[in-house]
Amino acid sequence: MDLSRAVTAHTELLARQLELVIAAREDVLGEAWERALVSASQCLGLGQAMVEQAHRAAQGGPRPSIAQVTAIDAHVEARLSQEERRALVLEAAKKLGPILPTEVRAKLDASLEAADSTSPRFADKWARSAPLPADPLLQAGLEAGVQGLLSLAHGSFNRALLDRRGSPANVARLIERVLRTLGHYHSHLADLLSEARATSLGSAGPQAALVARWIRMQIPALATDAARLHHAYRSALEDGQGQLAERHGSALARLTMLSRELMAMHAAMERLASCGSSLPPELAELERRLGQLSLAQALPHGRDVTLAHLSEGIGRVEVAGVAKEVTTSRSDEGRLKSHVLLEDPSSGAKAWLDLDFVHLPHLGVHASAFLQATGEIRPRPGGGLELKVERLALAELAERDWRAALLRLSRRWLRPRPNGLNLIWSWQPQQASEGVRGASELRYGKTHRLPQGERE
Repeated sequence: MDLSRAVTAHTELLARQLELVIAAREDVLGEAWERALVSASQCLGLGQAMVEQAHRAAQGGPRPSIAQVTAIDAHVEARLSQEERRALVLEAAKKLGPILPTEVRAKLDASLEAADSTSPRFADKWARSAPLPADPLLQAGLEAGVQGLLSLAHGSFNRALLDRRGSPANVARLIERVLRTLGHYHSHLADLLSEARATSLGSAGPQAALVARWIRMQIPALATDAARLHHAYRSALEDGQGQLAERHGSALARLTMLSRELMAMHAAMERLASCGSSLPPELAELERRLGQLSLAQALPHGRDVTLAHLSEGIGRVEVAGVAKEVTTSRSDEGRLKSHVLLEDPSSGAKAWLDLDFVHLPHLGVHASAFLQATGEIRPRPGGGLELKVERLALAELAERDWRAALLRLSRRWLRPRPNGLNLIWSWQPQQASEGVRGASELRYGKTHRLPQGERE
């Protein structure tokens, strides 16, 4: 297939990716649960196919075929006039320009500015000078995979909420199952590290592909368990069983974070599985540091203190509770901030959380969510106390921790801890009519930003 056909196929492929990402997102946000699960699965499947095609292209294999990958009519291009085909290739050339190698982009820019760029023969001229890169396929495939998994998770969670099972009798089994999944997760990462050290990071690709497949199998089950745990948590709150609500809420928040981390790790595994022996700079640097990395079991957190026992000067602590209010604001310097009024379901004690550079409602965090956060206690302007939620030094942690290093490979597509905040929260329903939009992150995507000049 010559490049003009490859560019057309590539453009159609990216269009199909965008179409499925939007369909999966809108089906979840529109609360069409059965349709959402189908579109999410299609989005995830297309992402896998794009990653596989990118891997084959990087190894010198054939470029992707529209018919093979997207099921779009392979003869559609044949029905285009020469002028329509030229316009399509010109559009694709402009879109692909920023991601082409420097020398190829220079030729493309020169061609676009030249008078003969209006000629129908432009596509053929560009075909001889600019090989289509595989990287855009990989990037789009990874994005489709993450968006498909997120939509699948929120869709499975909300559909399972229609099932009222969530009694305390089966909560213990749910938590046991989640703990087993967590154990398997750490075991997979340990095995992958051993394989990479024994051979090479590129040779560990097949092992990474198996981990990615295992993750895809876990997400619907974890989301279903989260829904049942959510019912138990809400029932305990409504019945005034504060200690039980706190146990269930904490378990639900940890399950939510595990699920989000697995979805981010899926993108990292797909990147490793697709690289082969030719490692991009970021992966080559990771391979160089393999001997320095170990697998930590947990991120650092503060001393566990209940809201009823907070006091100024207590130091670095971890607090937990039910969100009673969630608001956002801008500081005088224009800094995006979120504020949460947290309540201890056992004692009724309250305190505020203060978070920088994050919009919690856009992450699906609303009133009644259960949160756990670590930071420093300080006086709140206007009276009372607040916890300034700390930011974890994830880049520094990735210098010595295998798990953190892998998660940095996926930070472009999903960050389990936005802006590195030492915070976890529980999933909530998508019930727009009641003002609860637990799947908001599907619409808003990355809802954090770094302070200017600060390293990711």
